[in-house]
Amino acid sequence: MTMESLKEIDELCDEWVPESLIPPLTEEIRCEPPVLESASGPQTVINGKEVVNFASANYLGLIGHEKLLESCTSALEKYGVGSCGPRDVHLDCESRIAKFLGTPDSILYSYGLSTMFSAIPAFRKEGDVIVVDEGVHWGIQNGLYLSRSTIVYFKHNDMESLQSTLEKITLDNKRAKKLRRYIVVEAVYQNSGQVAPLDEIIRLKEKYHFCVLLDESNSFGVLGRSGRGLTEYYGVPVEKIDVITAAMGYALAT
Repeated sequence: MTMESLKEIDELCDEWVPESLIPPLTEEIRCEPPVLESASGPQTVINGKEVVNFASANYLGLIGHEKLLESCTSALEKYGVGSCGPRDVHLDCESRIAKFLGTPDSILYSYGLSTMFSAIPAFRKEGDVIVVDEGVHWGIQNGLYLSRSTIVYFKHNDMESLQSTLEKITLDNKRAKKLRRYIVVEAVYQNSGQVAPLDEIIRLKEKYHFCVLLDESNSFGVLGRSGRGLTEYYGVPVEKIDVITAAMGYALAT
């Protein structure tokens, strides 16, 4: 390639103006982001205007509650905060949660989604069978993937579909009784808002000899006479549920 050719290429590059990948901004489509000017309660102030807040899972309105703020402040002043250290305070909290729910014990995780990432693989292994509602949230889906178990979905909140799925698995799998078999459902489905029919799920669990993992994230503190969740709402003894998980960032605002 000659020097003249190289010079011509450089001139063409200098003259080239790339076409914009997005249309030019006009006054009609310019928009300033809204500014949140108050705590994230049931009502909140956006750009000086009071509005109803549908973007928060603060179900009981505890965010900004004076008693909660005082408790958090005193705990920080006494214990500090960090990624490691003694679990004395957490052990006491776990004991209180277990007593409230009526379970043998409880375990606290520092991040809600990490509970599912850990709990599902911890109780299930490769080759186990997990029957799961097709409408479960993203955190459960990832926990299922990490478990490396055989995953079978049934139609969302459809008990006829669940029964036929359990029956087929029981008939097809001659080693079924030797494998750990679980049903995974949400109490109140995050993606649809529907409530799981726990009484029917328990009936099918006992009929086909499955265990049940129930995620109470959107029902804990909300359903039931005293907020104990779906088991209290349906009057089902909590011992009939094998594993219960719940996020504390919704109703409890932590």
